Amino acid sequence: MTAPSYTTDLQLITEAESTDNWSALGGGQAGLSAETDFFIQNTYCVSKQISNALKGMIYNYGSQITPVINTHFFVWLYSTTPGLLDTLQNGGMRVTIGTGTGDYNEFHVKGKTEYIYGGWLCFPIRYRTDETGSPPYRTKTGTPGDNPQYFGGQLKTINSIKGINLGIDVIRYGTGIYITDGEVGNVANFVNAAAQNDSQNNRWGVLMSQAGGYALQGRFVIGQDNSYNPAAARFEASNAMIVLTDTPHTLSDFTQIIIDHASTVFNLTNITILALGINNPGKLIFNNASTISALTGCTFANIGITILRAGVTANGCTWRNSALITQNSAILTGCVFNGTQDTEKQLMTDDLGKISNCQFISPGTGHAIRIDIPGTYTFSGNTFSGFGANGTTDACIYNNSGGLVKILLGASEQPTIRNGSGATTEFPTSVTLTMTVKDEVGEPIVGAFAYIDDDDQTPYIMNTTTNESGIATIGYEGEAVQSSRWRVRKYGYKNFKQLIDISGSNINLPITLIADPQQN
Repeated sequence: MTAPSYTTDLQLITEAESTDNWSALGGGQAGLSAETDFFIQNTYCVSKQISNALKGMIYNYGSQITPVINTHFFVWLYSTTPGLLDTLQNGGMRVTIGTGTGDYNEFHVKGKTEYIYGGWLCFPIRYRTDETGSPPYRTKTGTPGDNPQYFGGQLKTINSIKGINLGIDVIRYGTGIYITDGEVGNVANFVNAAAQNDSQNNRWGVLMSQAGGYALQGRFVIGQDNSYNPAAARFEASNAMIVLTDTPHTLSDFTQIIIDHASTVFNLTNITILALGINNPGKLIFNNASTISALTGCTFANIGITILRAGVTANGCTWRNSALITQNSAILTGCVFNGTQDTEKQLMTDDLGKISNCQFISPGTGHAIRIDIPGTYTFSGNTFSGFGANGTTDACIYNNSGGLVKILLGASEQPTIRNGSGATTEFPTSVTLTMTVKDEVGEPIVGAFAYIDDDDQTPYIMNTTTNESGIATIGYEGEAVQSSRWRVRKYGYKNFKQLIDISGSNINLPITLIADPQQN
């Protein structure tokens, strides 16, 4: 791959560099100006004085835009008199979109209470033609059609104003930012994505730098180009906070962090993603099972659904009051699941054996885990707090597999179970059998072949390789075995073999492999 590429699918409506094709709303056409004293993008915005009135301006794009399902309009607005705006309900600041200068919908975006400190803000809007008297507030004028052509904004002020106080700058439509490429030593990241977004020539309004981190609204896609074609990327970031902005006038799944393509690498360390919105809490979605991702020490608070995949490893992460997490064979180690927005469960799993040393804290209702696939799983080191008794709708685990689920606990505490139709759950007596393999100087040996068998009978009790810590382990639920054979081999070392009785106790066998000069 090459240097990271940061692009957008946002299409330009106007850069507001002149008053051409702009019309005043509420009168005062002569008062429209190409403003040079305050602007957010390029070198001008369109401005107007609005004094104790409802007025604004609207731009004629010249042709209608037919919004597709995810299309949103990104409109930059600014008021120099935030304390003199009317309330949000009364439409103190409004985005105006419609099909004519007398046929438009006004989306109430701020009032004096919500806009205390003023400043340029980008408002994403999902266009609609109805009107509502309850949040999110909208006001309709005339009979706007489905495919808008006119775009702008208005202020409703409650006192006399001496100078120009409304600015409208660049307006676009689309979904967000798309990132491809990146390589070891030159990875894509939030810092450079925000730099592209915040460039004075761009001001996309998607990922914006702010004190302590970034504000995100819209799609943030790693592993697709801006034509939505999968293309590999390498993205790595650490020690930052991403705040998902509240966007009341958008689709409820407007903001999404999407990771795509089989060759994409996506690593986050100590990243916090915090959702502020109720309408649009955001989503974290992995599209491809082959994407490699390490999520380490991250926190996901109040966000919408999380969809993981087999290539994801989450270590020491926390999901706090998030919506449903779907595991899809991801490895979850030492994670905390505290509360949920889902009414039935916190985590949907297809492999209990890939969940270890995790903590599940009940929100007061629902299960910690739902499993839909029968099988035998080693489930070690997990704890549950605040869940109900066996058979209840808030038991720890809901077995909805329609078949038999065997859970090998070893020394772990047994969770409570609710069985769905046709499902049964068993907790066979099991022991944990472990081999810890090191070399003669005490360094772990990775990738050594580790076997345990009962008098050379198959299937083997253990047939695996040592991990990065030199450890091979398995939960065993079978009968006691006298003189089982424990063997380890790796090229460059002499083979190891020992006879050990397996009974009702866990076994952790330390093994030192001795270098074999004849193999080197």
